[in-house]
Amino acid sequence: MTYPRPAGRTGHLGKRASGGVWGGRAGGRDDDDGEWRRRGPPIIYEDDRVRRAREVEIPFFYIPSSLAKSPSSSSSDPDRPAESPDDPTTMSSEVEGEELRPRRLSCRSRRRSRCRRRILFLSLEFNFAPFSGNGVFARSLVSGLLLDDDDDDEVGIRVVCARPHASTSGASDDVDYGRRRRRRRRRRLRPIDLPRRCAWRRLDRSGPWREFSSPTSDECEYGECDDVASTIARRTGRFRPTHVVAVDWHGMLAWEAIALRCCRSPDDGSSGGYSSSWHPRRDVHVTYFNFRVYSSSVWGKASYASSSSSSSSSSSSSSSSGGQKDDDDDDDDDDDDSFYRKKEQLSCRLANVVVCVSENDRAALRTLMREDDDDNDDGGRERDVHVLLPPLRGDIRELAMTNYESDDDEENDENENDNDESNELNNENENSTTGRRHGSLDRFLPPEARRAIQGHDPSSSSSSPSRCRVRHRRRAFVTCVVRLSPEKSPHNFVELLRMLGGVDFLARNGLVPLMCGARIVEDYAGTVAGGLRRLMIRDDSDDDDDAWPCVVLDRHIGPMELAAIFSRTAINVHPCLYDPYGMTLVEAAAFGVPSIVNGGGKVGAVSMLGEGRGCISVDLERILKLSNEDDDAVDEIRREVSSARMG
Repeated sequence: MTYPRPAGRTGHLGKRASGGVWGGRAGGRDDDDGEWRRRGPPIIYEDDRVRRAREVEIPFFYIPSSLAKSPSSSSSDPDRPAESPDDPTTMSSEVEGEELRPRRLSCRSRRRSRCRRRILFLSLEFNFAPFSGNGVFARSLVSGLLLDDDDDDEVGIRVVCARPHASTSGASDDVDYGRRRRRRRRRRLRPIDLPRRCAWRRLDRSGPWREFSSPTSDECEYGECDDVASTIARRTGRFRPTHVVAVDWHGMLAWEAIALRCCRSPDDGSSGGYSSSWHPRRDVHVTYFNFRVYSSSVWGKASYASSSSSSSSSSSSSSSSGGQKDDDDDDDDDDDDSFYRKKEQLSCRLANVVVCVSENDRAALRTLMREDDDDNDDGGRERDVHVLLPPLRGDIRELAMTNYESDDDEENDENENDNDESNELNNENENSTTGRRHGSLDRFLPPEARRAIQGHDPSSSSSSPSRCRVRHRRRAFVTCVVRLSPEKSPHNFVELLRMLGGVDFLARNGLVPLMCGARIVEDYAGTVAGGLRRLMIRDDSDDDDDAWPCVVLDRHIGPMELAAIFSRTAINVHPCLYDPYGMTLVEAAAFGVPSIVNGGGKVGAVSMLGEGRGCISVDLERILKLSNEDDDAVDEIRREVSSARMG
């Protein structure tokens, strides 16, 4: 039989009357008709030009059924190479007698076989209703992995994350999938819908880690299977990942549950039993990416009343939810330190490589592995703890560069607009004074922040909003950008402002305190916000309307709002006594804002920014314990804040 030759040069498409579409580099030599006819055209691997055309016009690959016979039927030809039954490009035809019947080979099967690296990324928080920097960093990591995915031969990636049932529409889609990947992004994401009873916005033991690692929701969106965990495991088995990246201990527990289900044989009635050519224990390189060492956190040992009560109630409700029950029932009786140590030691044992975000966390993880009695590696895995500093996300960098370029024209416009009060008070559009000076970022200021800076003037002795204002060219905010949760210690921000002099110090320097972050623990967040508002009331005034302004944004803000706030910030305060990194410190520094942080290596971002440059390191723990507000350390902070305001 003579096979029809594809039209045009290599890399071009040719259509036949049969409906078949061929093109690209043939398996035989294109310049030798005899060789080409002898072997026949296999599945085509087209070049970029053909791939772009095919994306628009041709959704599937077609091959004649006569060329897709089973290996047994083609064994009579000694010159034809044997086809592997495990090769997804091998198509068997049950219809005989139709030489040119079109046969469809899905792009998905070919793409899986071609990807040399198939990465499964597990993160409890990703892009559905994000509430912390963990979701931001997780999306940055996936975006970085996708940078190598310009050619489908390189990287395939799937993301398994949690999705709160009541907030399914609150997705943050800032991962750069690229033009060709946008059609496949829904297949890249595997969200696990959490039951309504789960406490979202928690990443500690009070969060939905049980439901994430062993979900059993009846409201499964993946078809006929009611067990979400089995469905995720089955899809993982089909994907056959070569690498797994699990974020924190709850991500590692989720991978362990998936691996156990994938290892089951179909004889026991389970949904596992995948091809023997792939095994989750043997063929997968597991990376444990630790965003925070919970067992060494200061807040984990402090036992805040609000956090402990909510943790115990959430743990009791989770234990009755039908999640993991073999080991977790014993964990409910452990205190926070013992619980986190067990989970993090288990995560280190299961991983081939451990990655963290600071040298302080690296030392803590090495200590955990040395003290792990169940680890048979004799401490050799300590060498595999690596430090990877989180990058400045691309959208914030672009906004910061825009703001920097627009600030070059500020001095030229300063004298022109000093006497034009109406322009400063009514600059809502992008052609206004603020739009020219700050790259139009003021348009994205939250309404609460805009009202606060438009109502007061640092040079006025009066605090009446109707009589004074803050000049738009001046940085007016002293910010605290952390989620309102005990582990982030926003109450230290309120206490530090009180020690600096409270409302008198702020009014004298023309600064407006601004605190923003997702409300995690309701009672705790309400107490902190109420304390900040009470601090803004003067001692000699009984009228709350005459208070100095302050802004509390108890929600997770987007990059545009964050950039607008930092472009108007004089100094940032990071109140945590311990933080593995502190991404908002780097984001503030991108806008030229220095940050007051706890020194001694307790905050990871200091190693990137440098003390005395982007960070003002102080012994915050000692200062907060002082009873004398005239201490030299407190005076030093006052001078730093005043100089930042003038700068």
